[in-house]
Amino acid sequence: MQAIDHLRQEIKNHFPHSKELALSSRFALNRQFNFYFEIAPDSPYLLYLNWDGDGIIYILKCLVFKDNETLSRLKNAYPETGSSAFNEGKPRTTITFRFHDPQRLYIQEVTGECQEPLNGQEVHLENLLKHMDTSLQKLV
Repeated sequence: MQAIDHLRQEIKNHFPHSKELALSSRFALNRQFNFYFEIAPDSPYLLYLNWDGDGIIYILKCLVFKDNETLSRLKNAYPETGSSAFNEGKPRTTITFRFHDPQRLYIQEVTGECQEPLNGQEVHLENLLKHMDTSLQKLV
């Protein structure tokens, strides 16, 4: 699970005000495939990182919620309810990619708001996060 841990750490490093949301201890023994990150306090946006479980296919998604209060209520429910808490979120930008190493992410698909065409390109992890950041910077 080295790649997923690396991706999670890089998201936290790239978005300095972000915070990874944690599940309660009742989920501790379950293998985790979904990770959620609050991008900034009092923002209706949430980053979602999904891992396919086999090690190389990932989805990074920006979810938008009706308002800060809605997201705050759902974040409070998340530790006990798990990922179903965020089903109300609407995808703003979705990037599906294969992880080879931090310098080589192969973009398979980009949907939603996108600053530039990335489909089929190989990018560095930092560039992928900058792209996601660019799509968010006017929002937070």
